[in-house]
Amino acid sequence: MTKEPNVSDRLLELVQNMSEAEQKRAVKMLEAQQSPERRQSLRMKCLVPVDWATPEVSHKDFVRDINDNGTFIETTWPLNIGQELSMVFTLPVTDMPIKIKGQVVWTGTLGIGVNFKTGHGDLGLLMKYL
Repeated sequence: MTKEPNVSDRLLELVQNMSEAEQKRAVKMLEAQQSPERRQSLRMKCLVPVDWATPEVSHKDFVRDINDNGTFIETTWPLNIGQELSMVFTLPVTDMPIKIKGQVVWTGTLGIGVNFKTGHGDLGLLMKYL
């Protein structure tokens, strides 16, 4: 009967067989899991079409969750942390389009996390419905 390697040894072996890019992605993922929750309020799950734009590009995707501080936009479009964008979407509880600006605070394979910029657009209107 062969002995199973311990978890640390197996993890080290797997990491050593990764490319440097894969190692960096793994470190980011593990660091994100270790960091305390940064959200100040819970997010409301949703599936809302969103038109977003940067000075370079405009695109249509979906808001997957939202709160008064920010949103998660499901997208495969490559954006950079710190990049500013304008968004327009309509929540199911209102017929009025909400226009708001935000800044990309994290990126992932499934989309981007955006913090809303205070004092811009319809943030007050948005908070009324959340």
